[in-house]
Amino acid sequence: MLRTARERAEEGDDIVIGVVESHGRADTEALCEGLSRIPLAPLQHHGRTFYEFDIDAALERKPTILLVDELAHRNIPGSRHPRRYQDIEELLDAGIDVWTTVNVQHLESLNDDVARITGIRMRETVPDALLERARDVSLVDLTPEELLERLRRGKVYIPEQARAAMEGYFNESNLNALRELAIQTMAERVDADVKVAMDASGRAGPWPVRPHLLVVVNGSEDDVSLVRAAHRMAERRLAVWRAVYVDKGIASPEQQLTVEKIFSLVTRLGGDSLRLQGHSQLGEVLNYARSINATTIMVGRDAKRRWWPWSRPLAQRLIAHTDVFDIVVVAQGNVKQSRRKRPPGWRLRPPQLLATSLAVMASLGIAHLLEPWLELANLSLVFLAAVLFSAIWAGTAMAMLSAVVGFLVFNFFFTEPRLTFAMVERGQLLTVVFFFW
Repeated sequence: MLRTARERAEEGDDIVIGVVESHGRADTEALCEGLSRIPLAPLQHHGRTFYEFDIDAALERKPTILLVDELAHRNIPGSRHPRRYQDIEELLDAGIDVWTTVNVQHLESLNDDVARITGIRMRETVPDALLERARDVSLVDLTPEELLERLRRGKVYIPEQARAAMEGYFNESNLNALRELAIQTMAERVDADVKVAMDASGRAGPWPVRPHLLVVVNGSEDDVSLVRAAHRMAERRLAVWRAVYVDKGIASPEQQLTVEKIFSLVTRLGGDSLRLQGHSQLGEVLNYARSINATTIMVGRDAKRRWWPWSRPLAQRLIAHTDVFDIVVVAQGNVKQSRRKRPPGWRLRPPQLLATSLAVMASLGIAHLLEPWLELANLSLVFLAAVLFSAIWAGTAMAMLSAVVGFLVFNFFFTEPRLTFAMVERGQLLTVVFFFW
């Protein structure tokens, strides 16, 4: 920060140091030379004199850019604000650009994560909203080895403090974890910047900046295998991933409980979860995927047979309505093997019977209307259409049932003698036999 400030000052920018915490480092003090400084304000506390950032002097000076170190600093009691980030908020509201620094462990949203990693809970935290307000954020990234070397050489703290830091908080495992948190935080910031740029340009997303996986759960026990598959894919692709459930307001208490269990699993596996409210699962999923700049949508394969076009599985509807996301369909659940297997097409269910019955009845009505204009052989094709419909929407068993019923109906209503199942002409018999075949 100081090197960049010196370069900008040499170019003529009005840059002033509000406060720099050098911690006794000579190199840091050397970088401050040549830059204007606002004197620190003395404050008395418990009989001792402390020197704090003078916000009143900064507001009066009102430079173009003000350097204020250590954003998470806690001010001495008696200061205008308890925390330094509150001083900076007032400066920003006054129209002064502020350059500041903060360590990742001081972000409020990461407080619990940092405590679990290091065993130490940070008392000085900074609201994430202030980071989101920043126009530019730069990551100063060092490997743990480089940072430990700087500590040994007294580049961060004076030697006595450096030794205590390396033996405690700043050990290698903690530094590796904190570095990962910093990189993830910056990646999320990049995603947010990309979203703003997309909205400003009016261009539809997603923009493939980094892999982002969205998995759609339905509130069933089979979602467990789907979530695990999403976790594995995210690990392989080094992707951010999250699970969503579209709540239409009709789910049973048991289903709601299952969703909570699935979301708990998502959290344990390192993903995020969100419940969306809406009447259209397809619309809510697509809108949310665009809003987070997702690149891949993962859904489970629907094992249920759909009878009507508007109730197609979510995977088919996603493929039909978008060409900007990768759609991944995952097999769900365990297939139980039985001793005696029957093809799925031979299972009779009430919806199948209803669809087949309606098809034959519709064929009978249409055939009556067309009888004055069609010959007997051509009239049988109307019933053949019912057989084809049953085969497509209800399976093999229903197609065979439709053929038998259609044969009987055709014989009873359209062949001589009518309203009987008798057949007296060879041509009629051949027509019906070929139809049934």
